[in-house]
Amino acid sequence: MSQKQTLGLNEVYNLERIIGQIEGESLGPTLIFVGGLHGNEHSGVIAIQKVLSRLANRRKFIKGNIYGLSGNIRALQSNVRFIDKDLNRIWNSDHETNGYPSPYESIEKVEILSVLEKIINSTNELIYLFDLHSTSSNSIPFLVVADTIRNRKIAKKIPVPVILGLEEKMDGTLFSFLSSIGFSTLIFEAGQHDDPMSIRNHEAFIWLMLSKMGILDKQFKYEVESYRKKLQANSGNKTHHFEVRHRYHIHNGESFSMNPGFSNFQKIKKGQKLAKSENIDIEAVESGKILMPRYQAQGEDGFLIVRRVNKIWIFISWILRLSRMDVLLSALPGIKRGDVSNTFVINRKITKIYPMQIFHLLGFKQVDKYDNVLVVSKRDFDIHSPTPQQIRQRFLAKR
Repeated sequence: MSQKQTLGLNEVYNLERIIGQIEGESLGPTLIFVGGLHGNEHSGVIAIQKVLSRLANRRKFIKGNIYGLSGNIRALQSNVRFIDKDLNRIWNSDHETNGYPSPYESIEKVEILSVLEKIINSTNELIYLFDLHSTSSNSIPFLVVADTIRNRKIAKKIPVPVILGLEEKMDGTLFSFLSSIGFSTLIFEAGQHDDPMSIRNHEAFIWLMLSKMGILDKQFKYEVESYRKKLQANSGNKTHHFEVRHRYHIHNGESFSMNPGFSNFQKIKKGQKLAKSENIDIEAVESGKILMPRYQAQGEDGFLIVRRVNKIWIFISWILRLSRMDVLLSALPGIKRGDVSNTFVINRKITKIYPMQIFHLLGFKQVDKYDNVLVVSKRDFDIHSPTPQQIRQRFLAKR
């Protein structure tokens, strides 16, 4: 065990892989909270330690198990996003075989996988994982979810904006890796890296998840309600859904600088100058709201552009999926089933009238795009969670 002193947050915390674990005295789900996958994001680790410390002597009021894990330990010690390669971009094996050496982060990844495997093998109850982050720009708290009905139900419990479709734009994240296995996995972005409010937002999120997922006894209800109100106030009472429309990817060696003054969910217009690359202006490809503008030295994501999704479309999507309307897709012109289960190949010359948003409504995500062909795949376990046995089998297969 070692101790870490944060500068901006003015906190001292213990730094180890397993921050803490609490096994309740009765059966219930297992909740895993991961903080610090990026080494300049300390607030999640600090919040996990604070909450688990408060619950340590109250096991008799807990149903199920709670685990807190640290992500990139060496990067946390050095207060840098990563050492060799972004730990939250190497969870697909391709990233370690196609010219992206990441010796240190690969070790971290193996250690985290080992801990997750032990947790998965230790229970026959449902398992959920929550990935805690912060951003380099000023921000209200928000959630990122893989767009399944069951994830939406969980996100609905948290009074913050919800981002859909991020896993289509970012490859190799822990979030995407676990979602592909069948985990219910959410990312919670608490605020700016060095803002003490980020710690409090992370704490509030953890308490709400523990309560809403049935981990905590009713005696905590007043405490939990207090956290809910604080988080709702800190999010500006905004609970809209947003879809990721564009991601600016920073290539290796590229000189990128974000123009000053942008914050998360700020309105932008098509053609607005957002950043510079090699001293050439980068303009917004469409109007919307900017998300996660990069004001830090490391990272391959320059910014995202998101657009609000009307609640009526969220409702229609819910109905279409419950009705299994996706089975009719292959009957439409220009659409045929792919070689892989639940995958469709779309001829974009014929199907210009079917924008990607239609497939999103039905629970599909884009997995490939070339020439005039678009490949979409339906997210597994959209409505119902996989069994613990299925999780174990799929985890081992991906491991």
